[in-house]
Amino acid sequence: MPSFSSRVAALTALDRWWNPPWPITWQRAYHAARQSLAGNEPASQAQTCIEAQRARFDRLHPEQRSLLAELGLLELPDTPAFPESEGRLPPREHAFQCGLAAARAFREREGHLNVPQRHIEPPWQDMEGLRLFLSSLTVLSPSPQHTLARLRGAQAGFLSQALLLDVPDDLAERGGPGITTVPITPRVVHTITTQLPNPLRAAAVAALLFTGTAQSLLSMAQLASVDEHATRLAIDRDSRINVGVPPGPRHMYAVPARARPLLRAALEFRRRTPRTADHLGLFANCFGTSERFDHLVRDVSLSIPAVLHPHPVEDWHTAARCWHLNTPTPATSAVLAPTPGARP
Repeated sequence: MPSFSSRVAALTALDRWWNPPWPITWQRAYHAARQSLAGNEPASQAQTCIEAQRARFDRLHPEQRSLLAELGLLELPDTPAFPESEGRLPPREHAFQCGLAAARAFREREGHLNVPQRHIEPPWQDMEGLRLFLSSLTVLSPSPQHTLARLRGAQAGFLSQALLLDVPDDLAERGGPGITTVPITPRVVHTITTQLPNPLRAAAVAALLFTGTAQSLLSMAQLASVDEHATRLAIDRDSRINVGVPPGPRHMYAVPARARPLLRAALEFRRRTPRTADHLGLFANCFGTSERFDHLVRDVSLSIPAVLHPHPVEDWHTAARCWHLNTPTPATSAVLAPTPGARP
C-alpha cells in the first residue's frame, strides 16, 4: 500500500501547488487565468481577479508573486496599494478605527474615558468647503482605485491635524468625483466642442463628466452656481426642492481647468439672451425631458459613467463628514457662570 509520503510526492509531481499555503480560490483563479492566456482567449473574470492582485503585490506570498510573474502579471508602478475588491476597510474595522480615534481624542482632551451617554465629537462646520476640497482632490483621478488612494492619504493628513475624515464605505455603489467622472483631457474637449457647437449643450456634457452626478441634480444648476472664474459649481438643491426652508450646504464640485472655458462660454451665451437672472437655469433646454437628454448623450458620442451606471443615493463626497478630535475644553465661565455666594 502506498505510503503517505509517496502520495504527496505523486501529487507534487502533477502539480507543485496542489496544496498551497494560500486560499484555494486564489489557486483556482490562477489556473483559469493561465489557461485563458495559453489559449489567447479574452480576459475572463478569473484572469481579471488575478490581475487585481497586482494592487496587493507586497502582501502576497513570495511563491504567489512568482506565479504571477510567470504569467506576466507583475505589479504596475502606478497601481495604488489598494485592490479593487479590498479598497476599503471592512465595515466593522472601519467603525472600530473611527471609534478608537474618537476615544483617544476624548481621553487626551478630558483626561479620562468616562464618556457621557450620547456624546459625539464636535463636527466640522464648513461642509461646503469640505465637499469642494474632496472634489478638487479627486476630480482628475483616472480610476476609482486612484481616488481611494488619494482619500487614504487625505485621511492620514487630517488625522495628523486632529481631524477625523469619514467617507462612505460603499464608494463603489455611489457616484461623484473620481468614481463616475472622466478626466477632461484636450481630446475630450475637442470631441465635445466639435460634436456640440451649442455652448450650453457642450457645458452640460462637460459638467456630467467632471461631476459624475445625476442629470437631475445638474438640471438644478443656476447661472449663479458658477463662480466668477468658473473654478467651482455650487448647486443649491435644498432651496429648489424645499421652498421657504433655510438652505443646507450646497453640492460643491471643482471645475477642472480644461472645462472652465466651456462653462464661461455657456454663461456668456446665457447672458446674451433675454433670460439672464442669476436664479434661472444654467443648462436650459439640455435636461428638460428624457428625449432631449437622450439626444444630447447620443450626439456627443462619449461614454458618460453617471449615465451608464446611475446611482440612486447622493454623491460620496456629499455624504462625507469630518470631526474635530482635539477641541480644547471651554473655559468654566463659558459653560456656566458661578452664582454669587454659592458654595462648592
